[in-house]
Amino acid sequence: MAQQKTERRRKTNTILLAASVVFGLMTAAVAVWLLPTASLSLSAERNGPTISLPSFDYSPWQGLPVLHEGRVKPFQSACREIVREVTGSEQFNDHKAVAVVLSWTLQTGLEPEDRLVEWETVPFLLCKHRPLRRMIFADRSGGEPVPENQHHGRFVSPRDLRQSEQFDRLLEAVAEKHRTLGDRAEKEMTLIEIKAEQLGKRLALYDALCGRRGSRLARNAVIDGKYVDITAMAELENSSAEEAFRSWQARSTNELPGLGLVALDPAPD
Repeated sequence: MAQQKTERRRKTNTILLAASVVFGLMTAAVAVWLLPTASLSLSAERNGPTISLPSFDYSPWQGLPVLHEGRVKPFQSACREIVREVTGSEQFNDHKAVAVVLSWTLQTGLEPEDRLVEWETVPFLLCKHRPLRRMIFADRSGGEPVPENQHHGRFVSPRDLRQSEQFDRLLEAVAEKHRTLGDRAEKEMTLIEIKAEQLGKRLALYDALCGRRGSRLARNAVIDGKYVDITAMAELENSSAEEAFRSWQARSTNELPGLGLVALDPAPD
């Protein structure tokens, strides 16, 4: 009897050992299969999505004098500051700042199919604050749970922001605090409101470089640095929101932020 129990125990241990080996091999195989995908995803989150810009010789642009934030600077220096402000780094996706800024500014007036890069759908606007990302992508997911990888990303696209009603409402709350509190507004803002305002400025800077006099949001807009209730304006003018937005842009007389060319001295005779 004791011998039979010992034999059964030996067989059971043998089966468990074989099962554990098979399970270990399956786990290793799955890990090897997933590792390249995980590495690519991590790389994409760190460096931004892969985009392709022309490998032109950009050197003639680099020393061109431009007016940026009230100072005359070489075009290259201004581009580095702009790309750092918008993306968090002086280059994006291994592309130098001059190439990135030129691709923004030179797409003005082009149809989407004629653009080298459709920047509206490219995640390049710096946004690492997880609660803010959760609000933005909650709108994009149609109420479904937001994928975990969206919480931990670094960038959002202009389209992500333009389609997010919660982001629109955050900027509306920020604008109301600036209106009612003045200089005390920043002290009274929550962290997510501060991050939303910073992100809104990045979107506005990108739009200005694209030649747009305002940043369209889900319901309203930011024009000349101010939150504008386009919905209410459309009701007053008995027009669509898009018509009201274009009307407000046409009335704007402020210079676009970003870059301005500086006139060069004429060559001597």
